Amino acid sequence: MNIVLISIFGYVAFLMGISLWHRKKNYRANEDFLIADRKLSGIVASFTLIASFIGGGTLLGNTALIFKFGYYILPLLIMLPVGLLLFMFIAPKINRLAKKEKWLTLYDMFESRFGVETKNIVAIIQLINILLITSVAMIGGAKMLELFTAYSYEMCVVLMASIVGGYLSISGFSSVVKTDIIQAIFLLLIFGALLVFLTVNPSPEIQNYADYGFGKMPIYVSFLMGIIGILVSFGMEDLYQRVYATKNVKEVKKSLWITFFMWGFCYICLAGAVFKLKVLFPELAGDMAFLEGINNLIPTTFHWLASLAILSILLSTIDTFTFNGVLNFNKLFFAKDDKDSHKNLVRRIKRSIPIFLLIVILISIFIKSIIFTTYIYGMLMASTGLVVIISFAFPKANKWYAIIPLILNIIVGIIGVSIFGFSEKLAVIPLATIPLGCLLAYFYNFLKSNAFYKKKL
Repeated sequence: MNIVLISIFGYVAFLMGISLWHRKKNYRANEDFLIADRKLSGIVASFTLIASFIGGGTLLGNTALIFKFGYYILPLLIMLPVGLLLFMFIAPKINRLAKKEKWLTLYDMFESRFGVETKNIVAIIQLINILLITSVAMIGGAKMLELFTAYSYEMCVVLMASIVGGYLSISGFSSVVKTDIIQAIFLLLIFGALLVFLTVNPSPEIQNYADYGFGKMPIYVSFLMGIIGILVSFGMEDLYQRVYATKNVKEVKKSLWITFFMWGFCYICLAGAVFKLKVLFPELAGDMAFLEGINNLIPTTFHWLASLAILSILLSTIDTFTFNGVLNFNKLFFAKDDKDSHKNLVRRIKRSIPIFLLIVILISIFIKSIIFTTYIYGMLMASTGLVVIISFAFPKANKWYAIIPLILNIIVGIIGVSIFGFSEKLAVIPLATIPLGCLLAYFYNFLKSNAFYKKKL
């Protein structure tokens, strides 16, 4: 057994131990299983956000997009922290309402604001999003294990799912929080190493920017990607769950400020590292380009350490979104009303984890593309984020300002992919369909309230 497998199995045993210890300590606490008893401190909440979102989606997904499409994608990374900064204006209100209304998911907020129909649409979109981002991390982790072990890709996918399913079933969201802290430390160590790499190594001279992805797309695509980055921050399911779980408004603000600076630090380091890797190794491309580039730079002796650190980060993404996925699924289809007890919900979640992970396994085996799943995930999440902004910016907006834009975005998105295929220019779809949908909602409401229209009916 090589050192990579020994370190991985040792780390997995450590995660299981943390989950078992926490379960023994809080065995009967259903609220703790579901939402960490709504008592997270600002520091802990920020660490879990750093670990979950900068994991699979950013470390592999967004870097793969940059390697494929060039540096016009960079604003997507840069504007994510800016979106988080803007989110701070509504986060205190969300925290207070979540405690009052006992929200657990993002669509709980939509149900309180717009009603059941909107809740169902948002819930389905979020389920698709969660399956996609979980698959991104699963694909990345399996491909990484395949590089350093004798296992097949399919076997590595099953191994990743089994690891997460094991410790997640033991203590739920609290295990996500506890393990995220460890995984966030690994993450910060990686980005600290990237910072050293950026400062120690001289900047390479670039003769032709077009050779490295500069100038391959119109400038408007870069602008659109920046807007998408802001909107994605408002559509992140895990961000809302952390705001719900944080114990008070003061701690919410603290957590978001810490996350803002840490995200900024990580994204600057990541963008600089990808830039240098692309110049040093122009042949790099595909899903695992970032990991392959890092392995080309560091001594072979330390490959196991880099692999373990990246694997821990990917596990953080998988466990976070697996829990979010089964929670969304059970609340949508089985929790009929508010009287449905948390005890019943916890029991159903534990039973649903293997089913959810089986779906992720199938997606990961049949799609195998980090780039495609990341891109579709980003577009769907941006549309949800834009509807969130509209709902807070226009308090008098009714359910049609959410329902029509979201449905229109899905229809146009499917048509766009069918006609043009997978293209970075499809980023324009949510930015066009959501405002257009709001305009249609305005006219629909106008006609519905018009006396002549009512008389004709």
